[in-house]
Amino acid sequence: MLLLIGPMLASAGPTGPTGPGRFKAGFAHFVAIDGSRLGTSPFGSGRPVAIALFYPADTEDVGDAAPRARYPRNPVFAPQPCRSSSPPSSCWFTSSVFEAQGIDPAYERPTPAGAAPFPLVVLALGARAPWWQNVWIATRLASHGFVVAVVGHYGDGAYPGDPFHQAAQRAFDRPRDLSFAITYLLERNAVAGDLLHGLIDRDRVAAGGHSWGGYTALASAGGDDDTCDTFAHASPSPCDATPAQALVTVPDARVKALLLLDASSQQLHWDELSRVTIPAIVIGEDWTTIGAVFGPGTEIWHAREHAAIDGHPSYRVDVNRSRHGFFINGCEAALIRGGLPPGEPFYLAPAQVQTELARIGCCEPALPPGSCVDPTAIAYPTAHDIASRYAVAFLKTELGREQGYQHVLTPGWALAREPDAQFFVTERRTGIDPAQDAPTDEFWYFATQPGDRAHAAKDPAGLASVPEEPGPVE
Repeated sequence: MLLLIGPMLASAGPTGPTGPGRFKAGFAHFVAIDGSRLGTSPFGSGRPVAIALFYPADTEDVGDAAPRARYPRNPVFAPQPCRSSSPPSSCWFTSSVFEAQGIDPAYERPTPAGAAPFPLVVLALGARAPWWQNVWIATRLASHGFVVAVVGHYGDGAYPGDPFHQAAQRAFDRPRDLSFAITYLLERNAVAGDLLHGLIDRDRVAAGGHSWGGYTALASAGGDDDTCDTFAHASPSPCDATPAQALVTVPDARVKALLLLDASSQQLHWDELSRVTIPAIVIGEDWTTIGAVFGPGTEIWHAREHAAIDGHPSYRVDVNRSRHGFFINGCEAALIRGGLPPGEPFYLAPAQVQTELARIGCCEPALPPGSCVDPTAIAYPTAHDIASRYAVAFLKTELGREQGYQHVLTPGWALAREPDAQFFVTERRTGIDPAQDAPTDEFWYFATQPGDRAHAAKDPAGLASVPEEPGPVE
């Protein structure tokens, strides 16, 4: 008898896609220049777009002795010694200090895995957030067979030397940064002899991000008709221009799926969100926690986003008792910075570490007794595990086109196996028209799983004056 044995597909076991995948994570960093945007930076040749790239490498080719990844602390605005071929260690973090905080390892520029090409996931950053607060999700996805590009945004005030542009201008520039990064990576992907040659499947591209990075990904998929209409701003401002010169963002048709991590979707109108017609997963804080932290009326944020998105499939995962900063590795980054020698760039003194941990909501032993913001909050490593488990299952199914993960993406899986999460496939009750017994300017949503439906305004009051988010402690 002749047995035909095909390639073995990874699958989600009894505990789902938990932990690292079968690849090691390779790392490379680039600063590309977008020459089409000469007027938005002091760089004579154009706008800098920093790209931290994580990619799959074969385990047998990357041993424990392989050099660990070196993560630049200030990717664009580092002092001159950091730009030489052998910069001092104070210019970067090594992967090992992230590993000490429980984050998966990455290695410096190993040969990509032979199973290439892989799907590409471009991740936008949260407002004023340094790129290295996204290492946990990037390394985990790379180990499961995805190329992950963490894209920086000039003018976001994330590093010393980086200016802080007006919010509507930044919202206008961010989706363009993602599109430029996709173009840049795909161009290198086609160059023989390049590290990236043949690495990326150009037909399988997803966008995503945390907080304002989630807004950026949504705008990349559905557009934003005018970034000036949802941000309070003071003159002089690009929003002072005539309406014909409004800051409009347009969708990028290359984006085929969205990974949204506690996304700031409230900065888009319902009609703009409804133009998102690709598969999406919304992973974030639960309904109760959002309202407790951000105030009455904010509870609906993720339910509104999920109800408006018109892609199929579209999922919503609420991580119970989580906090906004648990969907990045901000807690770990604060502890890492506190462990640097005093005087080094990005060093945080003990009091600053405590301030940052308290701001994010990390209940760490480093905090004085009684200073933990919410002692009932879930542990942030647990939130990481839940978010990455659903992210992997979604991307494997919708972008990787692999079988064996779909059962994780069901309400039954969450009810039986995820005590700290709730899962929603739709905000509509089966068989009921969502407009049947609510005004057309409202939408239905579920507050809990399982639970009764409620309804709220599609475009609630206050949408036109979304405030700035605070940056990390400096």
